[in-house]
Amino acid sequence: MDTRDLTSALREATDGLEPRTDFAATVLQGGRRRRTRGRIAVGAALAGTAAVAVVAAVVVPNQMSAPPPADQRDGPAKADIILSASGGNLIDDKRFTGLAVTAWRDSVERTPANKDGELDGRKGEPHVYWAGDTPAGPSALVAQEVGRGRVAVGLLITNPADLAPGATKVKRELELVGVQVDAGSSALGGFLLHDDRTLMAIDPVRLKGENLSMFASANTTVGADDRSRRRWTRMTEADGVALTQLPVKANPHNVRLAVADTHGDPNQGEQKMGAHVPVLSASVYTGMSLSVVPDRGLPWAPEEWPLLDTSHPVAHPLDAFDDALRGSGLLDPASYAKEGPRWVAAVGLAGGRSMIVSTQQELDNPAYLFSVLRRADGSVEKVTREAQLDPRSGLPVTLRLPDGQGWVVAIAPGKELRYRTVGNGQWSAPASGTRVIPAGAVVVQVDGQDYPLA
Repeated sequence: MDTRDLTSALREATDGLEPRTDFAATVLQGGRRRRTRGRIAVGAALAGTAAVAVVAAVVVPNQMSAPPPADQRDGPAKADIILSASGGNLIDDKRFTGLAVTAWRDSVERTPANKDGELDGRKGEPHVYWAGDTPAGPSALVAQEVGRGRVAVGLLITNPADLAPGATKVKRELELVGVQVDAGSSALGGFLLHDDRTLMAIDPVRLKGENLSMFASANTTVGADDRSRRRWTRMTEADGVALTQLPVKANPHNVRLAVADTHGDPNQGEQKMGAHVPVLSASVYTGMSLSVVPDRGLPWAPEEWPLLDTSHPVAHPLDAFDDALRGSGLLDPASYAKEGPRWVAAVGLAGGRSMIVSTQQELDNPAYLFSVLRRADGSVEKVTREAQLDPRSGLPVTLRLPDGQGWVVAIAPGKELRYRTVGNGQWSAPASGTRVIPAGAVVVQVDGQDYPLA
């Protein structure tokens, strides 16, 4: 029984089962037993047609907690390490590694990573950095120098469709499904595999980073203090590789990898995360995952935005809102992305102060209303995360202004609202768009539906 037959049998026998919690460590230890020349153990697998992409590193300078790995001690350059170390339980399978090299040579120049022709001038020979079995099937990492001490790393997989029970045709060739080109970042080679759960990356210690570890996070969560944070999990490290499986499938758009000091728990505030590592989601580029990020904001076209009719107390209110929100500490800096044009209301308040109200959606999570309270001199007094937005509501925006100065309410274009200040009192005249209504209003009605104000 060869590797392919064995893998197919294992998949059939374990269909529907979850890997045990120490699976990653066991896989890595298995590769270590066969090490003969400084090999590295790492895991990766993916499915689909050949497609690749380059992902740029996201670095958060104000969160750096440790020097980049390449700056920590003298020794071989990062490219030299990647181009010489090797490992994995299939590294001695000459047929398998030969297929990996062949697939690399046949495909790398046709990939999007080569849009500027940089990969046409590769130097030396392709190097199989790792080859082995993973929960998703046999896979390999191939590296090659691309000039000026830089290196390209590609992920090659055996199509899982060919491993499925009952498959009538066994396909021996590997497919190149992702390429990363070193752009001078402190780490390289992070991949989210086709199951949208398994993460692997080159261990920063292998790249000369002492006392560093790789940490993974699937998404952000909003805490009791209204701050958006990530929960980080230290990846299993062995022989120069970091590997972990997320608890459940994750949207690739949400996943982050980061290098940080090995000591201390980042979830307890004992350390800050360091340089963020580029993550290439292979499943996105094979069509198995669309990494869809739905728009959970207000579903109003720009030309239909119900603008608040005021004396425009704030110049460029949306820019002022975005600047204040980004500096507030309420959002995860590793996930922040400035949104495009969207609904915004700027309200003049007593004493020359003002308030800006708009929305922000982090990754594919629900959108929230946020308010920015500004002093008379234009400085920010307070930024508040308000209610989670329900874009399907007939009255999606209700926000109480400070010091009893009323409510900001907004409804969809083409609709009308009215309010009353006494439970069974007289309704106000109908109005549309975005409005400031009296602080004493107790209920708003839209399309016959009552929305109590609390």
